[in-house]
Amino acid sequence: MVLEEADISIIKELQIDSRQSLRSLAGKVGLSTPTVASRVQLLIDSGAIRSFTVNIDSSAFGLRDFVVEIVVQPKFQRGIIGAVPELQHALLTQDSRLVGIYSGSDRDAAILYEKMCGLKGAVSVSLTPAVEYRVNQSSPVIESGIKLSSGCYYCRGELGSSPVVEKIGGRRRFFCCTSCSTLYRQRYAELEKGL
Repeated sequence: MVLEEADISIIKELQIDSRQSLRSLAGKVGLSTPTVASRVQLLIDSGAIRSFTVNIDSSAFGLRDFVVEIVVQPKFQRGIIGAVPELQHALLTQDSRLVGIYSGSDRDAAILYEKMCGLKGAVSVSLTPAVEYRVNQSSPVIESGIKLSSGCYYCRGELGSSPVVEKIGGRRRFFCCTSCSTLYRQRYAELEKGL
């Protein structure tokens, strides 16, 4: 998928207010509501838009923000972000450090600290109260003509110039080949039976 000016305008408007209606969004970018709906869905399906979020001020609830840093042995870094779902704005650095923000009470922070110290491969853990921080809501520079890169939904391999596109579970899924598409469909059907 090659991004056009319309896609970039949609992304920028959603970053300003992701709660606005498709009709409002369409008016701002100069497209019809069905066209905007289709483009937003394609951006979601391709993985370019991961989620629509709410930015909460934790102090309004009497909570504090903590900066978290976990140094992990490189062989244990895979999946470390998922091991601490309590973190907001978590990122894994190239030098095997998990850095993030945690909002909670002092008691809950102490419980989280103990949990993080027990993580497999954790070399050191720090949890420091934050005095102030800012989340930069500005977007990366995205220009028209840039190709949206996403991987195969099954093997995560690179998509070629003509990926296999199928609608599964109400969403368009992109695959590198028909084999991956078939295997994904089978796994999806098995998961649906299990639920």
